[in-house]
Amino acid sequence: VKIYDSFDSPAAPAGMGLSSFSSLMRSNTRENSYRYELEVEASSFVFYLISEYGPDKFRELWKAGSLSSGAEKVYGVGLKELEEDWREFVESKVGTDKRIHYFRARTAFSSGKFEEALANLKNSFAGKFSDEKLHFLKGRIYFYLGEWDKAQRQFSELEEVERVFHPQKATRAYKNLLRVYKAGEKFTKGKITIFVPEDVDLSRETLLACDEVLVKAQRHLSELEWSSSRFRTFILRSEGEIDENWMAIDLPGSVAVVSDPDKFRLRIAEMLVSRMSRTPTYSNLLRRGLVHYLAKEKVFSSGKEVLLEDGWKPLSEVLVSLDPRSNSSRIAASFVGYLLHRYGAKDFRTIWQLTTPLGGDNSLGSALEKVAGLRLNELEKKLKSFLRSYEN
Repeated sequence: VKIYDSFDSPAAPAGMGLSSFSSLMRSNTRENSYRYELEVEASSFVFYLISEYGPDKFRELWKAGSLSSGAEKVYGVGLKELEEDWREFVESKVGTDKRIHYFRARTAFSSGKFEEALANLKNSFAGKFSDEKLHFLKGRIYFYLGEWDKAQRQFSELEEVERVFHPQKATRAYKNLLRVYKAGEKFTKGKITIFVPEDVDLSRETLLACDEVLVKAQRHLSELEWSSSRFRTFILRSEGEIDENWMAIDLPGSVAVVSDPDKFRLRIAEMLVSRMSRTPTYSNLLRRGLVHYLAKEKVFSSGKEVLLEDGWKPLSEVLVSLDPRSNSSRIAASFVGYLLHRYGAKDFRTIWQLTTPLGGDNSLGSALEKVAGLRLNELEKKLKSFLRSYEN
């Protein structure tokens, strides 16, 4: 469930009520763009509230129109103070429990920080976790690191333990994929590693395109956490192929699977944008606009062409397509490009954050007014003027 699918208009309000909070807690990481660590934190926070204050007060909070004002009314403390108390509660419960290393490893894995995940798993668990959980997580970590033999050994170990936990379908999928990529090649360009199956040729242009998207992202959004991360891309055997093995598993945040060379840049951009914030922006214009901005070459020339050919739709009405060739994607890319060009990465990040569930009750329009001092239609006029005068 994506909380803001119903609020995709640039003028729509954005706010996170407890009913939406419950959807986040019940969420499956494959079906939404919330990060695993946020799901864990949300569950932990609710557990704290019920444990410390009881279910009756939690029901009162549930009925409140706002989490922050509801906390004041029900518990008599501000949300910030409540958060501090919750963190102290978590620390007191964790203590020296070695299981914390498993959860840290699981969180690091979900974020694509595989070396960090592996480092956490080197600590002793003293039997606190079943062998199959550790084998399954280690197998996946080694798989995405490209350490095929170690991954194979971990997945094979799963067959030797009692089958209580591990998802057999996902395990079979990983073992099938191991056979495909172990026989292939690995290429590294900058911060991206590409895994290619046997008998699949990877052109130099494809490798360069992959790096160009990341370099562009680093140049314009250098303060983001993924700027120091490594990314991994797995090429499918044939163009347009739908691999059931990949459909059976959840991808970590720094991994992309690509089948169509023409969409290579787009998939890398989508992977990067998914790392922008812990909760997604509700704005289709911002989200897909950033994807297309990173993936496209000659963004402003393309936007100017749409404008001069009378293909322009108002920003308040445009529904941005995933097709990079569409007018809507070219409009959205030029809009995001203009925000970055005119206001810089810091202000752009603020606009983005304000339109997320954790960023406050802000529409795209109100976020622009707060940061840029302009309404959406006023900013659009400046964008059009900029595009008309733009020279390659």
